[in-house]
Amino acid sequence: GTGPLPLPATHGSILLGGREGERAGAVRSENALGATEVTCVICPGKAAASLSPSFVLRNQRPDTPAMPRLQAAAIGLLLTLSAGAVPLSAAEDLREPVALPPEIKDAFLAEMRGHMGNLDDILAALAEGDFKSAADIADITMDFGHRIWEGLAAQGMSAEEILAMKKSMRGLGIGTGKHQGRGQGQGGGQGGGQGRGFGRYMPEGFRAMGQGFHEAAASFAVALRAMGPEPSAADYRTAIGLLGEVTAACRGCHDAYRLE
Repeated sequence: GTGPLPLPATHGSILLGGREGERAGAVRSENALGATEVTCVICPGKAAASLSPSFVLRNQRPDTPAMPRLQAAAIGLLLTLSAGAVPLSAAEDLREPVALPPEIKDAFLAEMRGHMGNLDDILAALAEGDFKSAADIADITMDFGHRIWEGLAAQGMSAEEILAMKKSMRGLGIGTGKHQGRGQGQGGGQGGGQGRGFGRYMPEGFRAMGQGFHEAAASFAVALRAMGPEPSAADYRTAIGLLGEVTAACRGCHDAYRLE
């Protein structure tokens, strides 16, 4: 036939595990003297690195279905590179440190965990095709003034009642986010004492990213409310794209700042 020639019976690839004494990502063969040699599948002739296998693939032998050599080489290379990578914990953290009073730090971290839960709830709603609930979550828990709207929810108000109250209060200039970075607050953080909420303790760049997060969440909610009760594939693409802008704001902030 035109297929590859079978390997000799004395030659077998042991990939990502296998027999005791044979390293992951290595080829086991016997030389002319009958001695066992273990070499790298990427660089034949060199001793294989000692790696920690995460799972075991079947041996490549003539009497079993063979895995393509290119795939084997790619997996071996991936494990080799992973083994040599520097753990994130060992790398220098170049993010800007933010010092917060202990009670403010605890409250801020609790709010960040809350936003993680909100994102998870939004994804669950999108998976069920419930765009209204996804918009409600963003509107009430992530938009400017969300502590006010969450407080109303804690009092037992429905989403419809909260949104009606939100519209009314916004007309009075409450919960609009326009006061971010204004006024003199109390506390010894790094934000120069500006802002009404956590922003008073934060650097200016941090506050700007926070505003971007709230704006992205508001845009997401507005767009989803404009979609019909039976979202199309295009609606899903739009929704995921807008949600990506929300998570991009989260990622940007985490990449730039760290709490001390």
